[in-house]
Amino acid sequence: MKKIDFTTLRIIVLIADTGSLSAAARQYHLTLAAISKRLLDAEAILDISLFDRTAKGVMPTDAGRIMITHARQLLYDMDLMYANLSEFRTGEAGSVRVGGNTSAMTQFLPEELSKFSRQHPAIRLDLTELSSDEIVIQLTDGRLDIALFSANTPHKGLEVRPFINNRLCVVTRAGTSLARRKSIAFADVLDYSFVGLENHSALTHLLHKKCTDRQMRVSVQVRSFDLVCRFVQAGVGIAILPEGSAMLYASSMNLALINITDSWAEYPLLLGTRSLATLNAPSRLLFQSISGNALKQRGRPPVKQLIQRVHPSS
Repeated sequence: MKKIDFTTLRIIVLIADTGSLSAAARQYHLTLAAISKRLLDAEAILDISLFDRTAKGVMPTDAGRIMITHARQLLYDMDLMYANLSEFRTGEAGSVRVGGNTSAMTQFLPEELSKFSRQHPAIRLDLTELSSDEIVIQLTDGRLDIALFSANTPHKGLEVRPFINNRLCVVTRAGTSLARRKSIAFADVLDYSFVGLENHSALTHLLHKKCTDRQMRVSVQVRSFDLVCRFVQAGVGIAILPEGSAMLYASSMNLALINITDSWAEYPLLLGTRSLATLNAPSRLLFQSISGNALKQRGRPPVKQLIQRVHPSS
């Protein structure tokens, strides 16, 4: 059995709107004969008359009006379907699984993702905070699409882009003798007790690796930067954190930040994915957006200027 296609539905609606087969033919860029055949074929399939022919034109029959109402709804739904699906082809809809280590979560991703979501509201972002080691594992096995993580984490097989050079600083309570220092070498703080992150964090790995002849005395280990700063505030020990993250808590917790003079205290944060070629369109859009903003991030003021804003007396 023949069926009425969407082109014929559009022509029937156009005939009803114009009241004329000739006018419909001109607007649809078809011959009058072709338009007439489409209408006759549809009437034959339905076994009803859709229009009354008069000397002044055509008028829908009662059956024709019902059919045209349904045709308009079908055409609207079809156009809406194509519009929604086209968003997936252009990357304007879909979802992205995003990962970030604690440093990325506190310093960079909120602003990056907020800006991206305003520009692409149809794209859903599924965000997960993980250690850099866990991020590399989940990127590799496909559980994450893109992520920001520490360059100190082995990441063989991933495609990466440099995002920003993260800077470490010493965090201590304001008003102490250590807080009066403007800068200090890592070796000179090893006599202090430390508040640290959990053993699996990339920062903990880095700090223990940089201990050569002495070990860090870690009094307590916690999972978040916020808890690290709270324990420092309570006098449990000092800490070493990314300066951007420490800045978030310094004023409210009366903490002082001290520049670390060792060259390794400035380390890259990477934007990574398993393979750009296999990313879906929304993930590619976000990857390109974060990559493009990386150059702007690299223009941040040096840590010394940032520290002086928090602790000008130092």
